[in-house]
Amino acid sequence: MDADWFFQVSEEIYIVCNEQGMIQQTNSAWNNLTGYEQQEILHRPFISFLPPEQHEQFTRWSRGLRSSGYAHFDCKIMIKTGDIRHVKWTHGAIVNNQLLYLKGILSPISYGKAAIELHKSVIEKQADPAVLIDLETNVLALNPAYEELFGWTQDEMIGRTLPNIPPLLYPSFLHYLEVAKTGQRITNPETQRLKKNGELINVCVTFSSVKDENGNVIALSSVTRDISKRKQIEWELGKKTAELKEANKRCETILESITDGFYILDEELRFTYMNKPLQKMWKIPAEELLGKVITDAFPVVLQHPFKENFRKTIEQQVPCNFQVYSDTLGKYFDIRTYPTDNGIAVFLKDYTELQNVLQRLQESQEILREITENAKESFCIHSPDFSKIYFLSAGGEDILGKPSAEILNNPVLALHCIHPEDQEAMRLTGRKRPETIINMDYRLNHPKRGQRWIRWRRYPVFPVKDKVFKNVSIWEDITDLKENEQQIQKAEKFEIVSQLAAGVAHEIRNPLTTIKGFMQINQHTGNIRYAGIIMSELETIEQVLHEFLILAKPHHEINLVKKNISLILKDLLRQMKKEPFLQNITMIPDLNFDLPFIKCDERHIRQLMLNLFKNAADAMPNGGKLWISSFVDEHQVNITIRDDGQGMPAERLDRVGEPFYSNKEKGIGLGLMVSRKIMQIHEGTIDLKSEEGKGTTVTLRFPL
Repeated sequence: MDADWFFQVSEEIYIVCNEQGMIQQTNSAWNNLTGYEQQEILHRPFISFLPPEQHEQFTRWSRGLRSSGYAHFDCKIMIKTGDIRHVKWTHGAIVNNQLLYLKGILSPISYGKAAIELHKSVIEKQADPAVLIDLETNVLALNPAYEELFGWTQDEMIGRTLPNIPPLLYPSFLHYLEVAKTGQRITNPETQRLKKNGELINVCVTFSSVKDENGNVIALSSVTRDISKRKQIEWELGKKTAELKEANKRCETILESITDGFYILDEELRFTYMNKPLQKMWKIPAEELLGKVITDAFPVVLQHPFKENFRKTIEQQVPCNFQVYSDTLGKYFDIRTYPTDNGIAVFLKDYTELQNVLQRLQESQEILREITENAKESFCIHSPDFSKIYFLSAGGEDILGKPSAEILNNPVLALHCIHPEDQEAMRLTGRKRPETIINMDYRLNHPKRGQRWIRWRRYPVFPVKDKVFKNVSIWEDITDLKENEQQIQKAEKFEIVSQLAAGVAHEIRNPLTTIKGFMQINQHTGNIRYAGIIMSELETIEQVLHEFLILAKPHHEINLVKKNISLILKDLLRQMKKEPFLQNITMIPDLNFDLPFIKCDERHIRQLMLNLFKNAADAMPNGGKLWISSFVDEHQVNITIRDDGQGMPAERLDRVGEPFYSNKEKGIGLGLMVSRKIMQIHEGTIDLKSEEGKGTTVTLRFPL
């Protein structure tokens, strides 16, 4: 009776199962744990209280009892409410090969289930290897990083004592656990751990406690970080440091025999050694400086860059290099400082001559840069076939209209800019022997400024040391020069025409006047059958002579008077409607009748407008529209005449206005030339724009 009473009142769990695993007897601790009544438990398979994933594990454990007679086992128990409780079976035995006796206790993890589950989820997301153990060091959970680092899987570790603690380090491991059980956090002590393959690795470990809702420590978490690589680097760094110190000693021995100046300072910056080249360089014997502080002997050392580099070499134990100029010696020195065991070693190299050469070279480069950047021409050094450009001045980008970087990377771009009509001539010229001097003008299509004239001069650069032949090309934009030449040619033509006009007009005007007078008399008497035709032809001759006289007459002989240009235009349009050559032309006026007065010669203005109207009519043989508009801006009065006639191509437009050049079959090329002369007399401008098939627009601008 005493044993049965103890069986029922004990807080520990007792269960008896038969050979088939059916429950035969339980105590109240089991009934209270599961929430079932006694009759609901008896004759029920014990394994039905376990989650399915632990059935196989329980079967293996129960078989182990038959061979070993004892084994502990931790499992999950599903209670009536559906929740899970953790039970640690501390004793198990099989009696008479039939009855299974189980004795267990409710694991503390059951009371801290929420905290445990939370830590499991945290461990699962932890990037570093992490493991969760109970207070008996049995593994409750581990993350994939832990599996990857150490090689054991979760199935191999859950429920087992940590297998990766080296035996010699187990006491220190237990010490850390005892401290962690008190609630203290142990951060990053460096230690070692075993991998499944037996490899020993260096790690640092952090231990933290897991507490239930009452603040009791119920488990421990451990985060491990593999520091093997860092330890290897530290070892190699230590080895290299030792080698460096040894090398410094050897270097010190070598430097004693160098030809450059060399001295050694101790930690207090006192001279301990000076070589003979230094004594000769400074013109000071070693006896006067040995034992003295360098700042006392040379106060300049207190200044930058001496002070900064000396301090850096001593404090950071790193070499330094800097350059100084000595006013006393009038020399440039390259100074290098090296750390020693008890100070610094310094050597000086006199590079005054080199500095002077570099300075002269820099000055030459600066002069060359100023010349190339400010010169109108562009300079280019290139291979004879122009496949490689060695140098391109700043002016090249402006002339070619492309970034210098693009041209240097792809020299063919410079050739693509050449006008198509000049490319063949450029290719033939460029094929000449590289030592041949070339001087050639060609056209270039600039992406922003249109067609430009370029003068190309190429000179040979004969190789000196290397065997690479080069050429120097000079490009000069001569567009303005070309345009000036054209203007000079036009002016010369104007001068010739002016002289011719004066002579012709003087010689034939009087005879024509006489002929015209007699023909008028004969016309009235009716004696000449074709008098009308003769009169028309004579009037044409008289008009041509009139135009010649306009070209020949000097400006100062024409008197300009302020006139109402609006009234002149209005009257002129009224008269033009009666002209036969405008009968099939629709005139569309858009005139501003409030135009200010301008200085002009009315007769010349009428002649000018008549010429332009005739040109427009000739461009519309089958009829068309003629727009006439006028307006004023801040500086000038503008008159525009636009037709929708045949228009002119660009190459013909450039020649319009030249003496004796005409688009008309019977024209003599003086109409627009006279018009330009009239605008020149009035100090105005005439602008002509035309597009073939769309018409022509003429704009007259008179200054106010």
